[in-house]
Amino acid sequence: MVSVSETARKAMHERKTPIASFYANLLTFETYYEDMHFPYTQPISDIYGLRAALEDVDRDTNRFFAVELNAMSDQETLQFVAVHLGKAGKKIRQNTAQYFLEQVDNSLLNIQNELEKLIAYTMGREEITKEDIDAVCSIQVTGQIFKMLDAVAGGKKAEAIRLYHDLLELKENPMSILYLLTRHFNILLQIKSCKQSGKGELAKKIGIPPFSVGKYQMQAKHFTQENLKEMLTACIDTEYDFKRGNINDQIGVELLLTSFVQQAG
Repeated sequence: MVSVSETARKAMHERKTPIASFYANLLTFETYYEDMHFPYTQPISDIYGLRAALEDVDRDTNRFFAVELNAMSDQETLQFVAVHLGKAGKKIRQNTAQYFLEQVDNSLLNIQNELEKLIAYTMGREEITKEDIDAVCSIQVTGQIFKMLDAVAGGKKAEAIRLYHDLLELKENPMSILYLLTRHFNILLQIKSCKQSGKGELAKKIGIPPFSVGKYQMQAKHFTQENLKEMLTACIDTEYDFKRGNINDQIGVELLLTSFVQQAG
């Protein structure tokens, strides 16, 4: 699969010299999808040629240079949200913006799409609130897992089970939910064992967005390291029981959450 930006597409249309190879001319395939034609696979010789060209680029540091694209920091992402809303004449408090970023999927494209929904929803009103976010934004599953474990830590069994059933109603598979619980406990354990690291370093080491580190740190305080190890082990044991057919997957996760509330209490 190949995708190009609008800038690259414009450059291809405006180039002065002809493209030597039929197979390497992406403009040939531009209307294939609309016309329901199948694009050709490039021949091996062209692929080798592309590889040789890339090796030339790698060697010639005087003419070419590499740019490392790092993920935006917590502050940069918050600024992106504020600027995007500001252009639409909207305002958002910093703690509300933080809440927004914790709830939605963290890709910039998705953040932008969710902001557009908020802008449309709050037409005629300047400030965006937490209630607006809850009303219209597509909440990522990890946000629900956070809430579920907050309920577990607070001994709120009914709340934890309700959140689990909400995910089931959204057609989330119990096995997928179990995987996310396992991953979440693993992250909390790593947070517990890296107390001296900065947020940026932690985010890079664990593989989570920088703006979510603070929330994981806050939640980790509600569990002891021993609690987290036991819960992680229980997740792994439950997955084993699923695969052996010893327990129904939906009931298994519900029983698991019930046991977590009892442990936390």
